Amino acid sequence: MKQVDVYFWQIQWAGRWMTTFTRFTEEAIKREHPEAVRIDDSVQARMVPETPMEKVFSHVKSVSGGGYQT
Repeated sequence: MKQVDVYFWQIQWAGRWMTTFTRFTEEAIKREHPEAVRIDDSVQARMVPETPMEKVFSHVKSVSGGGYQT
C-alpha cells in the first residue's frame, strides 16, 4: 500500500471562493480546479491499495465491517 496525503481545498465556484466538503489529492483537485488553494492544516494521510491482492483485501475488509473477528 502507498500513503497519500489529502487536503481540504479553497476553490472558486460560481464566482465565489468556497471550501471543499471532501479531501482531495493535489492531482485530483487540479484537474477540475487549477486555481485551488490547499488548506495545509487539513492534511490527512490515507493508505491506498496498489496491488491486485491489496485491492481484494481492502474490499473484503470494507464489506465485512473493516475488522477481524476472533
